[in-house]
Amino acid sequence: MKNVDRKNAELSDLIYNAVDEINYRYNMCIDAEGFFDPITSRFCTAAVGNNILVLDFPVVSTNESAIVSFAVDEGVLNTESITINNAFQLEINNKSFY
Repeated sequence: MKNVDRKNAELSDLIYNAVDEINYRYNMCIDAEGFFDPITSRFCTAAVGNNILVLDFPVVSTNESAIVSFAVDEGVLNTESITINNAFQLEINNKSFY
């Protein structure tokens, strides 16, 4: 997989679009800047490979990282293809408590 940095505008846009979709769909407040900041990008990572964008970031509900992925078709994020792991599902379920 290819790691993403802000210098690649197309991939950077994919990250921002993916985070916007996650925030909208799951009523979250994830900051896309975490994937680009020199400190937080050690914990919030994004990579693209085989036409899949994978976001990996910490959550409060568990010591495991959330992993959210989207299919990418010709540089466009397919928001209907979203998949999430159990750690992120737990975060969604627990969000109503805080």
